[in-house]
Amino acid sequence: MIAAAIAIPTLGLIACVWGDSSVDGEIFIDGDFAGAPANFPPNCDGEQSSTGDLSRPVLAIQAIGDSLLAMHKEEGLSIPDALARELDIPLAHNAVSGAELAERDIQNQYEPGLGSHVIVTGGGNDLARECSQANLDQLISADLRSGLMVDLVNEIGQSGSQALITSYFTPYNGEIGCPLFKDLLSRYRALGQARADTVYMCTLDIILPGQTELYADSVHPSDIGSEKIGVAIADMLR
Repeated sequence: MIAAAIAIPTLGLIACVWGDSSVDGEIFIDGDFAGAPANFPPNCDGEQSSTGDLSRPVLAIQAIGDSLLAMHKEEGLSIPDALARELDIPLAHNAVSGAELAERDIQNQYEPGLGSHVIVTGGGNDLARECSQANLDQLISADLRSGLMVDLVNEIGQSGSQALITSYFTPYNGEIGCPLFKDLLSRYRALGQARADTVYMCTLDIILPGQTELYADSVHPSDIGSEKIGVAIADMLR
């Protein structure tokens, strides 16, 4: 169970979002990946903590979002796959790498009423494409009343499911390309804190910069990393 405003050890989730260069539609970080800089301690404490309460038992999961969730999907080794195995529940896996909210890729993945809970990632590719205040506000407004993610959460709640918004984790070298990512996650957290139909899961301190075996590349989890993430999410939802 996730208690409001209490830091809970979670998992690192990341999509192709943090870097400043693109390869085949995926975003990667340029630079030295020898390890995290000394002045970057990712954590899920205080105002970054997970927040929100589960409104019902987790009986089935639908996964929608970007490459954070889609990585290793074909082999059955993605984060949602590990989560579903750990909880022994059905999974509808609709996440696709490179998906954006602005293009309605993620919204179109959603199947209303399928799953008691819907794990969601989104907004990372949007900010990677255009790092601007206007783009952030289009994803979720500062007052939490409007935005593409707000509209999606509304649709999920109206269909009788609960949204589980999952944050992105830290790139391998600890560098964040767009500084507005922090604001994005802060607004997602505030949404989880304000709404009974939404939970926010912080994922900054499970997969940490420099843990080579847990990264497939600079920003995506390896199959081992995905397993660790999925198990950690399951522990949060028990």
